[in-house]
Amino acid sequence: MVYNRGKIHTKMGFMEPHAPFHQAKTTLTLSRSKIRLAASSISPLLISTRLPAASEESEFSAGLSFQSPSQNPTEITPVLIGDWYKADHNKLKGVLDGGHRLAFPDGILISGRGPSSASFTVEQGKTYRLRISNVGLQNTLNFRIQGHNMKLVEVEGTHTLQTILSSLDVHVGQSYSVLVTADQSPQDYYIAVSTRFTSGVLNTTATLHYSNSAKPVSGQPPSAPTTLDWSLNQARSIRTNLTASGPRPNPQGSYHYGLINITRTIRLANSAALVNGKQRYAVNSVSFVPADTPLKLADYFKIGGVFTVGSIPDSPTGAKVYLDTSVMGADYRAFVEVVFENHENIVQSWHLDGYSFFVVGMDGGEWSAASRQQYNLRDAVSRCTTQVYPSTWDNNFIYAFIQRPHRSGMSIPFRRMPFSVVELRAESHDQFDEASEEDEETDLNSRKNLTSKRGRGLTHRALSHYGLVNNTRIIRLANSAALVNGKQRYAVNSVSFVPTDMPLKLAHYFKIGGVFTVGSISYSPTSAKLYLNTSVMGADYRAFIENVFENGESIVQSWHLDGMDGGGWSAASRHQYNLQDAVSLCTTQVYPSSWTAVYIPLDKVRDEYPIPKNALLCGRAPSPI
Repeated sequence: MVYNRGKIHTKMGFMEPHAPFHQAKTTLTLSRSKIRLAASSISPLLISTRLPAASEESEFSAGLSFQSPSQNPTEITPVLIGDWYKADHNKLKGVLDGGHRLAFPDGILISGRGPSSASFTVEQGKTYRLRISNVGLQNTLNFRIQGHNMKLVEVEGTHTLQTILSSLDVHVGQSYSVLVTADQSPQDYYIAVSTRFTSGVLNTTATLHYSNSAKPVSGQPPSAPTTLDWSLNQARSIRTNLTASGPRPNPQGSYHYGLINITRTIRLANSAALVNGKQRYAVNSVSFVPADTPLKLADYFKIGGVFTVGSIPDSPTGAKVYLDTSVMGADYRAFVEVVFENHENIVQSWHLDGYSFFVVGMDGGEWSAASRQQYNLRDAVSRCTTQVYPSTWDNNFIYAFIQRPHRSGMSIPFRRMPFSVVELRAESHDQFDEASEEDEETDLNSRKNLTSKRGRGLTHRALSHYGLVNNTRIIRLANSAALVNGKQRYAVNSVSFVPTDMPLKLAHYFKIGGVFTVGSISYSPTSAKLYLNTSVMGADYRAFIENVFENGESIVQSWHLDGMDGGGWSAASRHQYNLQDAVSLCTTQVYPSSWTAVYIPLDKVRDEYPIPKNALLCGRAPSPI
């Protein structure tokens, strides 16, 4: 799905009481969801892994980590910046539904805090990696630190050429990593953030605090650039570091996106208009309207009348804005050129959900075939969110893809042919068709292509042969259903999961007692009556476990996280296991009265983003005014 976040995103950009953020601890969640009509019940199971000693972790990390082109920072610190409204998303949606555009924001937040409220402590002489993300609603923000330079090293998962910056424009939805060295005299310094390309400039500050600081902040916060050309030139200067180790995008097995023939050019132009008295935003004159039936289900089960492939044109038409469930067709593994055109007077952000694209060019004025002469076909950065400046175009190379529709009106689901079954995640088929023997045979015959040039996932102890690793534990998980306190509940090993007010990762990380108990669910099915609990199962770090899912019900179950067969599982069932080329998945099915076995290496040490030191302060944002 491609969608434009330049106007409003009703579900992002607000600091909610339990806003999710990436954690540093290792957890593995297995979840099952049953879907009947519009109702759903979820019974998740949390496996909490025991972390190793420091020596273990260092040895393991050294064996599996890719070498970074920059020095190792002392600490990685997320910095969330964004514009902020006093009104909640329902009121803002009401503004749009009333035919009006959003007003100027009420303030800017830095990591959930208002002016002069956030503080980041550093030690003299050490280097820190700041991961700066614009989580706001519609405004580009400029980030800078008084008296300090920033070295750009990464953009949304791509190592970049290391560029020294005094300030950085971060557009809505974008993320950058910069290295900052505490090499100035020991005192406090301003961290300044301000809006860009707005009629009035909104500013806020935080503090970079040296642990041996001798005096508070002084002087004026550093000023921001004022021209659009400055931002455009900075964006063009961001290039991929081709000498850095680690995986790079590999379109069609080439590693050279500039050598692949383009099979199609798609031009997408945003626009805004009043439709039925409501403020709507459109792509190629079509303002997206979500269907009652999820598009993936409608496509997979061939439900007619939900959407029409080709209901949005490949190029702007100039037609009046109208409402439709717009779906654009594309061929699987096609290499597509997409041109984003912005004829409005504000910056637009376009995000490709679940995939990345190569940003090969951007410039002012109208795009034409001659604009391709400006393309960077060697080391363009691969990212998932790009900006389009006012009255400019932005060009990207992407694969054909498919994703869920977005609700803002400015979105386009692409339909990939043939449709991939693995895109249906954690969904029960009981309301449609019963599983057939043919379906089961197809899944049993699914194998991984070991000759593919694409990288294989690292398995336990860096082996590419999961079948040679000794299992350290067997876990059998059986689903069941029953009425508890008059409510339909679903359970795993007789335990129906009950979420706590405190997120479990936070409770574990900050050692908050009384939230959950490790071992509150058994490793095998019991004959106990179904009961409610915050079920958490303990496991050792780097364990290699055998997990057997058993389904005693009459409908297919999907487990989200390699053999399968009917009947009851026993140790003899292992003779059926595929220990050579089983497919690695995050979601597997369990057929009625059958079992499915999976191998799971518990080897994740860190998530992509560690828990910020002020994590508990990120829940409810204070007023910045």
